[in-house]
Amino acid sequence: MPQTRIPTQKRSVEKKNKIIKYGFRLMCTKGYHNTTTTDIAKKAGVSTGIIYQYFNDKKEIFVAGINIYSEHIMFPIINIFKNRSFTIADLTDLFNKIINEYIKNRSLTKDAHEQITAMAHLDHDIALILKKQELKNALVIVSLLQENQIHFTNMTEKVYLIMKLISDFSQEIVFYKHEGLNYDKMREELLRTISYTLK
Repeated sequence: MPQTRIPTQKRSVEKKNKIIKYGFRLMCTKGYHNTTTTDIAKKAGVSTGIIYQYFNDKKEIFVAGINIYSEHIMFPIINIFKNRSFTIADLTDLFNKIINEYIKNRSLTKDAHEQITAMAHLDHDIALILKKQELKNALVIVSLLQENQIHFTNMTEKVYLIMKLISDFSQEIVFYKHEGLNYDKMREELLRTISYTLK
């Protein structure tokens, strides 16, 4: 397999980022298996040969897109914690704000979330990347808590569990909306669970 190159010049970096942006977007809307590198090249306004200078295959483009997607989710969450002082008494409110961010993000990126989830079931490498991202995101929040001198037992495990619950709740709100379930009450129960977990 030929060696791909890492762009160093601004124009090359922009070209690679454009391939990731349009390629990932196309695979999320059209479907990973229904998208070819030719489709991506056309959408990104480059030749297929240019794509293969930076990526071995479309899977590498998809993975790069997942990494950016994950960072996009984390930016507003980090901002909830950053540049403010808070105590452990404020955490339930802060995690409530994270719930709002997750719901908003899921609503704005439905196609991406559905395609990533589907691919994680089909591809071991992508499933592993998602698992690593989930842990990385939890560790970022743990670090932000520790910066505010907040410590409690099993911090990483508890924060990881809380983030999984928040993710599942936001998916329920955005994708499923079961009749007969009161989502305001469910949010109250989730926040109560988070409050209890943080003790």
